[in-house]
Amino acid sequence: MEHSTDERFLQTIQTKAGEWKILRRGGFWGPNASGKSSFIESIFFARNYIVTGQKSGKGTGVNQFRGDFADLARCYLFQFMFYLDGEVYEYGFSLDRRQVHEEWLLQLTEKDLAPVFTRVTDQNGKTEIDIEPRFANYQAKDRQLADVLKNSIQEAQKNQLFLYKLYDNGIKQAEQIVHWFKNLQVIFPHTKVQALPLHMKADEELRQYIATMLHKMDTGVYEITVASEEIDFREYAEKLNLPKEIIDDIEEIKNGIVNLCGKYFV
Repeated sequence: MEHSTDERFLQTIQTKAGEWKILRRGGFWGPNASGKSSFIESIFFARNYIVTGQKSGKGTGVNQFRGDFADLARCYLFQFMFYLDGEVYEYGFSLDRRQVHEEWLLQLTEKDLAPVFTRVTDQNGKTEIDIEPRFANYQAKDRQLADVLKNSIQEAQKNQLFLYKLYDNGIKQAEQIVHWFKNLQVIFPHTKVQALPLHMKADEELRQYIATMLHKMDTGVYEITVASEEIDFREYAEKLNLPKEIIDDIEEIKNGIVNLCGKYFV
């Protein structure tokens, strides 16, 4: 039986559980209002929820997605599988507007995905967190600290992720995973690349690459140039009606980048 996926689009990665073939890239499409934007927004929401943590007693903010009022009481599930330092992990959680109901971290073995920790809140509101030996040896400091933290998720803290609590308390494995999510970039149509003109001015290869890509997309652009000029900040401040204190602070900076009304100044 032939494989349905062309080998050109596959990449082989070496994991501690053996070799895996994965897609180099993926894409999805569909008609208007079919959920494409909501899918990206959900990734953005989950990423921020993981890396920023939540204040005790606050809502989760998950009801920001479009839907019927009846959907506000439902649970939303987020699940990621990712590759980190030779290991394949699955991390996920489910939550409603008020609290986290489930959370899990799994690690790929030669046989299956084995739990690192799992968390479940029952219908009575009782939260149970099981930490497996795979997380750390019982005598290890990280394990002892994790055992203390799992008992600290009280009523007012049920909106918080256990992974973030581990990260916030300096547990190495959690730090590595949270940093993976911090490096996950979500780009929307309105997303701006910070200081892109400055990078383009300093990097000729970048300018050529962008011009080549724009030409391939049939935009009619063949070449990109970047022009720069010196500016009198005080004259510019008068046009924008900026307070004198702001200009004084800017002029005291020896090296830096300032963004005023979408324009970058070095």
